[in-house]
Amino acid sequence: MAADAPREELLVPVLIQQEQEVLALKEHVLYLEAQARGFQGLPPEKDLARLEVERVQAELEALEARKERMYDGMIGNSR
Repeated sequence: MAADAPREELLVPVLIQQEQEVLALKEHVLYLEAQARGFQGLPPEKDLARLEVERVQAELEALEARKERMYDGMIGNSR
């Protein structure tokens, strides 16, 4: 084995492939972090978390209904 021979792991094509793999892993980590942020603030207990999600969904539905009533009121006044 010659001392001057390049080691396989230092060849440019290998390094390019490894860089692409690292970039793909970084993208995957960012995706997983974004998903995890969606669970922040929820209780660790599954049933309590489900109740919190249901509460927030009900609040959202109430706000959407209010928005629709306000919109309908604006449209009704402009006729």
